[in-house]
Amino acid sequence: MQFLLRALTRVPLSMLYALGALMYFVAFYLMHWRRDRAEHDVANAFPEKDRAERAAIVRRSYRNLADTLMETFWGFGASAEAIKKRVTFENPGLVTACHDAERSVILLTAHYGNWEWLSLAAGAHFDMTIDVAYVGRSAYHLPRDRNINSLQPGTVQANPGISADALRPYQGYSQITLAENGAQQNYHP
Repeated sequence: MQFLLRALTRVPLSMLYALGALMYFVAFYLMHWRRDRAEHDVANAFPEKDRAERAAIVRRSYRNLADTLMETFWGFGASAEAIKKRVTFENPGLVTACHDAERSVILLTAHYGNWEWLSLAAGAHFDMTIDVAYVGRSAYHLPRDRNINSLQPGTVQANPGISADALRPYQGYSQITLAENGAQQNYHP
């Protein structure tokens, strides 16, 4: 596997894009890799868009993922000049002045394009080594309390005059709390 990854760093970017297009086709059209999840997430993020617009966003996202993966392989074998052609910095003099004054510099970028190239580009443009960090967090199996005897919304209104406790799944009881480790958290600013 390591041999394959090293070999990919030597393939011209145009050929890697062609390989990425093949990967996109297989993942999107043949395997339907995580498409249900992607379509659900895009529908939640863009409820105002119609079905065709959301489908186009999902297709472009898969294509972008394939291109980004290919660019990442290429980037680790690319020359400094090749990286400089593809990544530019606004106000590079600010970075140089801070570096010369031995002040810390924080370079920020949105997740637009291939941000994995940021560390490579900084080294090529400014002749310095930088640390790159991603701010985010995922946590699984977090503790939570869940009421397993709760009423569905509108149950009391649909059954006027009947005690709420008589309408619950476990009749005659009010809240029943189940403590479990089933929550998860994803934070990606």
